[in-house]
Amino acid sequence: MSGRFRKEESERKNGGQKEEEEEQQEQEEEEEEEEEEEEEEEEEQEQEEEEEEEQRKKERKKERKKNNVLDCLCSLSLDFSQAGQARSSHAVLRPGRGRSGRLPAVNLSSAVVASCWGVARDCFPQAWCQLNMVEVILKLVERSPTTSCKNIHLFTIQRQFQKSVLVH
Repeated sequence: MSGRFRKEESERKNGGQKEEEEEQQEQEEEEEEEEEEEEEEEEEQEQEEEEEEEQRKKERKKERKKNNVLDCLCSLSLDFSQAGQARSSHAVLRPGRGRSGRLPAVNLSSAVVASCWGVARDCFPQAWCQLNMVEVILKLVERSPTTSCKNIHLFTIQRQFQKSVLVH
């Protein structure tokens, strides 16, 4: 009897150990799965953060380019005070108030205007035409008393603007 009892006792212990080992193994597998899930979530979160950072960089770059265009426009060389107030007083630019209803002539460096158009096209390949250059130039002309190079008609600028819009 004592031999049989020992045998049963050892089987119970072994069976209990096997169950404990199986439970421990299952628990380890569950922990591994949880760790893998956590790692995947962390990777997804990192990827989302990287994408958001990329988007912010792109937006900052666009904003810088837009500001460069505006800076370029603001540096346009315009002059009405030194060109003789009597001769160019009609050119305190109100569209359509020049002779024969056309836009008045403006003292503007054509090279600067051309570079503005170039910068604008580079900065806004599709949407740059939303920045209405003619309006911006008109506003700048109204408040800018600086020296200039050549006479260029605003009508020419407007025509160039419209052509550029058609091209893009």
